[in-house]
Amino acid sequence: YVYTLSSRGKLPNHCLHSIKSLLHWVDAKQVIVFFTPPINADHINTFERLGVNVRRVGNITEEFYISPFEETGHYGEKIRVCSVDASEVMFLDCDTLIYDDPSVIFTDKFDIKMRSSTFQQQRYKWDKMFDHYDCEMHDWMPNTGVIAFKHGVHKQIQADWRHYMNEDLVSFFPQIGGMNLTDQWALALSIGDYQVEKMSKREHLIEWDETLIDDSIIYHFDQDPQSYLDISDI
Repeated sequence: YVYTLSSRGKLPNHCLHSIKSLLHWVDAKQVIVFFTPPINADHINTFERLGVNVRRVGNITEEFYISPFEETGHYGEKIRVCSVDASEVMFLDCDTLIYDDPSVIFTDKFDIKMRSSTFQQQRYKWDKMFDHYDCEMHDWMPNTGVIAFKHGVHKQIQADWRHYMNEDLVSFFPQIGGMNLTDQWALALSIGDYQVEKMSKREHLIEWDETLIDDSIIYHFDQDPQSYLDISDI
């Protein structure tokens, strides 16, 4: 189970609570946290006290912002999951909470499993992107907030995912709500040759865009729950 974060903004707070919810279901030794710059040593110490595997790494891409309203940028950090030496791996965004055993998600037959994005791509531009790069068509945009990989496929797509992350994919979709979804577009270009399945809402619920159901395994939360403590208080 893999997370990536830096010491920017609320990421450490969110990730701390996500991991503590995950540890109800998995052993701490199964959790890897990739910490990218800027790095606060106190945050590193907090996560190490949880018993998880903390790895300090550098940034991969130039900075980009998924949303025009974001205060912190992204650096292709999710690709770090591809370096993990395991046949089955799950990537989790920091703003997720785990309320049931996530290992059940791996019982289905697939190479890659995730939700489809809540943003609908402009189809003619989507087709044009795949034609331009001569890639096998993937007909829905993946949401990269929770990704399950089997059969070591995450390692097989690493080079392609990283390559497309550094391409000018924004030129194909300049008007999708002002959003830069480069990591999702790049992943879609990389997975056409594999068995890709959609997660159900029961497996991964996106709180800000969907009606809540009470038995979801993974919740992507909309805002900080009032019960959250600041990481400095932990």
